[in-house]
Amino acid sequence: MEPKETIMTGNNLAVPDDCRPLFALMNQVRALAPWKWMEETDLFGVQHPTTGEIAFVSIMGMAGEHYAISAYQGAHGLYGFQHMQDMGPYVQPQDLLNTPQLQASFEDREMLDKHDLHLIKSLGLKYRGRQVWPQFRSYRPGYVPWYLESSEAQFLHYILEQVTVVAPRVQQQPKILDPYNDHHYLVRVPQRNGETLHWEDQILPVEKPAPLRLVIEVDPALLEAVKRLPREKYTVEADVFMLPTAIGEHGQRPYFPYMLMALDATHDQILGFDLLSPIPSLEKMWGQVGLTALKQLVNSGAMPTEIRVRDSLLYGMLMPFVKELKLKVKQVKGLPMLDRARVELDGFMHRR
Repeated sequence: MEPKETIMTGNNLAVPDDCRPLFALMNQVRALAPWKWMEETDLFGVQHPTTGEIAFVSIMGMAGEHYAISAYQGAHGLYGFQHMQDMGPYVQPQDLLNTPQLQASFEDREMLDKHDLHLIKSLGLKYRGRQVWPQFRSYRPGYVPWYLESSEAQFLHYILEQVTVVAPRVQQQPKILDPYNDHHYLVRVPQRNGETLHWEDQILPVEKPAPLRLVIEVDPALLEAVKRLPREKYTVEADVFMLPTAIGEHGQRPYFPYMLMALDATHDQILGFDLLSPIPSLEKMWGQVGLTALKQLVNSGAMPTEIRVRDSLLYGMLMPFVKELKLKVKQVKGLPMLDRARVELDGFMHRR
């Protein structure tokens, strides 16, 4: 989903002069056309000269459908990319949106919004044709893909410079990006000599990021209310999913809300649907999911025979309550009744 068509002037957003080098580098990348010999999985890293953060560069376009440079940020970005590769055709939109990255792409003019076009016009640049208009976006978990901040524009500057250096080397030596061993990657590392940066190759390990540290919220009064519920023979399907509708104040980076939906699959009745905010963080949001699910049970008026969930995190958020509340929670691959309700919900939202 693209940001609203409005020219943004927030204090942290990159100004035209921040982006001028990016457009020049994108011209070089387009002339180079590295997607002719580099696949999306031919990754290399670029280390930020100041912060030390490493972004892992993927060049897209070998199939001729979408030309772009994505720089997946840190271990979370790298392993998020690998997860999407593993999922293949089953990857979900939220997998992409929640993988931190900076992206520079070549688009058709109609894919650009007023902010993009204003940036190009203010720099005195002109483009003509399909898939030649540069567009820059920042992806952060929970948020809508958004315009670059000044610091992100600087990092993307370094990244695109290294694309123009590394890609020709790969053309001559295709095996230089082959994995050296598990979790090790070629990384372009800057060395500062006064005001000048010199870049060198290093083979660096990148371990999987630590699991999310979630603090599960507990409400004793709510637990007691659930314990008092009568037990009835019915099955609940429950799921947490991202909604495709952006929320945000004018001039601020919007976010995608999540929804926790529970449905009585035995009687085909929705028990509850609650909006969840990923702000200030997805970790904070997930810590509240268990209590929200219990509130939906209380509102339903009866304890079900079984709760079926698909999402691993939702399953994990309910497990701490299983023993005390004598809940039966089962993780399954499919939620046919709930998915049908989601389709109806999506249709309703798009008609509005």
